[in-house]
Amino acid sequence: MVRREQDSACGSEGQSEYVGRFRTGRLAGNRPEALDTWRVTTATLDVATGVASLLGGEPAEWETTAEDSLEVLTDYDMVRIIVEGPSAIRARMLLFGYQGKVLHDCDGTRLLAPEANAGKPCGCPETFEERKLAAKSGRGPAPSICINFKLADEPALGRFRFVSSSWELAKTVADLQRALTEADGPTTCDLALELVELTTASGVAVCYRKPVVRVLDDPALPAPYPAVRRPSRMLPPSHASSDVPARSSKSPVLPGRQPAAPHRSLNSVVSGLASVSGTERTSGPDAPEAVAQPRTAAGVLFFDEADRVLLVKPTYKPGWEIPGGYLHPGETPSDGAAREVKEELGITPPVGRLLVADWAPHPTEGDKLLFVFDGGILPAEERAQINLDGVEIGEYAFHTADQIDMLLIPRLARRVQAALDARSRAATSYLEHGTARL
Repeated sequence: MVRREQDSACGSEGQSEYVGRFRTGRLAGNRPEALDTWRVTTATLDVATGVASLLGGEPAEWETTAEDSLEVLTDYDMVRIIVEGPSAIRARMLLFGYQGKVLHDCDGTRLLAPEANAGKPCGCPETFEERKLAAKSGRGPAPSICINFKLADEPALGRFRFVSSSWELAKTVADLQRALTEADGPTTCDLALELVELTTASGVAVCYRKPVVRVLDDPALPAPYPAVRRPSRMLPPSHASSDVPARSSKSPVLPGRQPAAPHRSLNSVVSGLASVSGTERTSGPDAPEAVAQPRTAAGVLFFDEADRVLLVKPTYKPGWEIPGGYLHPGETPSDGAAREVKEELGITPPVGRLLVADWAPHPTEGDKLLFVFDGGILPAEERAQINLDGVEIGEYAFHTADQIDMLLIPRLARRVQAALDARSRAATSYLEHGTARL
């Protein structure tokens, strides 16, 4: 079966025919799991069998409501592909709202949609790091890169697709498209999951895989580096674990690729499918225990003399919020809250005591830990100094406590109401999903 599917990451090109998708991760139970070899999904058994014969693994069903209900966990972190020119790669910046609605769609310079605004300046920050910070805080768009290709070893299988939100891949797209333009025709490339290992400033060892596309000067050359080969393992989605013994694979080694030792999987809670970080795990009794790595955010409640709460209205999504956002690496919750207030409101009032700490995992974004501080009463002279930049925050207003539930999304409304209660009692509350735990 050849699929015709409209992928928001691929735009109008998303309607082109393709037979399967290359993926960097999967769900293990209800948690995302990063893989160190390619995973391919398809709707067609013939395609799944063809992929398994080339790259190892075996076709198996996986839990999905989409058409591509067959998956193959391959043995390789690199595959040779044929890309049919620069038009086979589409890169854009997307910000999604509630229920998957696209709120911002640009190419990094100009808006692509809606049609009435196409061609207008998109307003994205100029530097790459500023864009990453805006996306991490939920205020700005993130990369969506769609690559269509055929397998060089078996192009008759049809066209495949890889969709990524990797910032590292986004940095290379312009050079990649330039190389494909100069090649002036179908071009042989390597699509790889490159291992990155580093140690953070705090001494934590981190490793992850980043997607890389390399244009080959000579398609006849063997792979530029050895691909990882591992015994295949097919695990039921509800029981997937890096500690389950793998079984042997009888798939052939591809020409130009040398098998390596059985792989060590990366099993991390991630916020995206294409770019993940965490500590490397090995199986066995001495393996380190997996630890939570929550996304952490902090906000502040400010009041006027009538004890009304200050709320802000973002420009990039509907509804209201409290001032605040996600923390930077190494930043304390109170410092992060103060920084966000300065960025959003243009003022630097002192951040008071902690009102609530809320453990509130999100069904699609993973574990979250959220802090709300007491900013106290903003005097009239300080309110007069509020300066919204109009890019991230378009409006602010003070609202009464009984308006909170109508203006905020439910999980935030619960958190704010709990913070108001803690403030009235001069207390600090620990919450889970916005509900106090005694």
